[in-house]
Formats: sequence, structure tokens, C-alpha cells
Amino acid sequence: MPMGLDEAVVRGGDDDHGGADLGERVRIGGPLAVPVRPEDVEGDLRTFVAAEAGRHTYHLTHVALSLICDRGDPKFESATLSLLLSATGGAAPEPVAWSMLPQRVTEEESVTTNFRFGPELTLEPVGLSLGSVERSGTRTSARLAVEARGLLRSDPSWRLTDTPRNPIAGIHRLVLVVRGAAGAVPQAVVGVRATVRERRVLRYRSRDLPPVVIAGSL
Repeated sequence: MPMGLDEAVVRGGDDDHGGADLGERVRIGGPLAVPVRPEDVEGDLRTFVAAEAGRHTYHLTHVALSLICDRGDPKFESATLSLLLSATGGAAPEPVAWSMLPQRVTEEESVTTNFRFGPELTLEPVGLSLGSVERSGTRTSARLAVEARGLLRSDPSWRLTDTPRNPIAGIHRLVLVVRGAAGAVPQAVVGVRATVRERRVLRYRSRDLPPVVIAGSL
């Protein structure tokens, strides 16, 4: 089920060169969260979810990040999508990112869009590409393009870095399983920060764009 969202653009400090707000170049789809129940899974995974039912809940959560780069726009250098997880319901502990995909993508690797649940609700990539780029090749470069951070924490994030073969402009689909306390309502604040590369006379200058933040309950 989709989160109820109130979207707001949070503006950063003034930039001496001006420029468009990040809200004009970034779109966040979702998050869409679906509870994982024993009847939704099979085998050992059903046993695991049933055993956890009295203590923890699990939500399969999808977030889509679109980075828009029209002609004449400064090129994206990097972008970070972060989630701040919390819970309502008294003294309930904070939810955490139980599993995340993609975890790490380098230039020579293909990234997957299809996934399956492994033991204990871990996400395992299967098949095609996740995100805006489908690449395969024989290059041995290991330049990091996507990295998940904050596994098993309440502040998970993905950092995307522009590379020659994997430009980050486009659509990126990010998936995580959120583990929360039974009886509590998990909530999330989603934020995006990005850096663009602007050409100046005889040099390039990096500029951080103001962030976009959305918030709601899973």
C-alpha cells in the first residue's frame, strides 16, 4: 500500500550562482510498502515470518528516484537518497533496514530489477537490471556507481555516483525490507541530496542542490 505523503521542498543556503531547485530536477516515486505476512510466503520463510509475528513486522518497500537532466542542465555528479525510519506507539524501538537492494554496483556489473526473498527475508537479486541502467561487459574497472549504506540501521541510504558507463540521470528503483516492532506504526522521511557539475571559465565547479524531503507512514 502507498504511504500517505506530504511533500515539501527544503531549501538550502543561497548559492552565489543561483540555479534551479532540486525539486525541479528530482522526482520521488513512492515509497510503496507492502506488509509481508506468513500467508504471503512459503517454506522456511513462512516459518520465519510466523515466528516473528508476535515481535516484529516486515514491510517490503519500494522507492523510485528519477534524476532529470534536460539539455543545458548541469550534469549530476552524485545523488544520495536517504530514509529516516521511526515508529509511533510508545516506547517501540526504531524500525531498521533489514535488507536492501541494490547493495553495491560497480561499472562492470549488471544491476538487477527482479529479486526474490532469501532466508529470513533477505533480498536476493535475480535477472534483469534495477534502476535506470542495464549494462554488461568485460571491463575490469571496479569504479563504484551505487552503494547502499545503513543496513540494520534506522537511517539507510543509497549513494549514486555518475560514471562514464553508468550515468545517474534517469530512473532508479530501490528496494528494502523494513523491520519494525509489532504493534507500532513504522514511518519514514525520505530525502534526496544531489551535486551537479557546472562549467565555469577554464574550470568546473561542483554545487550542492537544495534537498527534497517527503514524509509519511508505511
